[in-house]
Amino acid sequence: MQTALMPLKKYAVFKGRASRGEYWYFGLLWFIVFFLLNAVWSLGQHLSNDTLIIFGVIAVLSFFFATVIPIMAVWVRRLHDVGKSGWWAILFQLIPVVGPLYVYVLTFKKGDTGYNKYGADPLT
Repeated sequence: MQTALMPLKKYAVFKGRASRGEYWYFGLLWFIVFFLLNAVWSLGQHLSNDTLIIFGVIAVLSFFFATVIPIMAVWVRRLHDVGKSGWWAILFQLIPVVGPLYVYVLTFKKGDTGYNKYGADPLT
């Protein structure tokens, strides 16, 4: 659980490196919370309960906007771990289909062993 919460502790830290575990556990935790908040919103729609709908919308939007910076930061740090620049990856996303897929595959790649130009190995 500590690994999953690390990106929140490093809220806007775009320097350094993030391990695969830090990146993917945070992504899993984010998905679970987002899914549960959407379930509240959907339940409100199903029950035609305006209070539940409004609460769900506010909760989903608040959660999304509160976590957009840590998501981007851990993503950039994850790419640093495999020796890629965050700017390089953002520009690569502009290539339709292939670009985002390639960057996604990079997040699965084992990080550089030891020190690289972005910092020390997060696993040591």
